[in-house]
Amino acid sequence: MHPFRIDVSDAELLDLRERLLRTRLLPDSPHRPASGLTSAYLRSLIESWLDFDWRHARNGSTRILSSSQTSMTRRSTSLT
Repeated sequence: MHPFRIDVSDAELLDLRERLLRTRLLPDSPHRPASGLTSAYLRSLIESWLDFDWRHARNGSTRILSSSQTSMTRRSTSLT
């Protein structure tokens, strides 16, 4: 295992929050495919990002990531 640290400053988190708050979404296109991303869905993502505790995630991520990061070996896989 290799320790891994996420280093995101408070200034960067503040910048992210400000950018999310300034986001202006376009109305949905009447020509978008049915499986396309809707403005309402994107708005819900933005709201969840605004509500998310980024500092807590940042501070707890070192422990989580360092315990899950391992060395991997390369293997050849044949699809035929």
